[in-house]
Amino acid sequence: MKSRAFTLRLTTEETVALEALKLIGKEKTDSKIIRYVILTFKSILDQLSIERNKNNRLTQELSDLKEKIRSFNAALYDLKKIK
Repeated sequence: MKSRAFTLRLTTEETVALEALKLIGKEKTDSKIIRYVILTFKSILDQLSIERNKNNRLTQELSDLKEKIRSFNAALYDLKKIK
């Protein structure tokens, strides 16, 4: 594939984000970190999707556990009333 050169004008906010990316990606130059982000973008999105699914599953499990605890506490309360 043919290489491509271009000029990228960044706002101050984008420049700050680029510097943060350079720290995360352990790259020293702007062009290297931009290449890194381009090459890893798909895998980053895939990992994000996996983590979101895991988070949703854990949130549902937590909700289910909370409901079981509520049910247990209600049953325990009812049993104490019988005594």
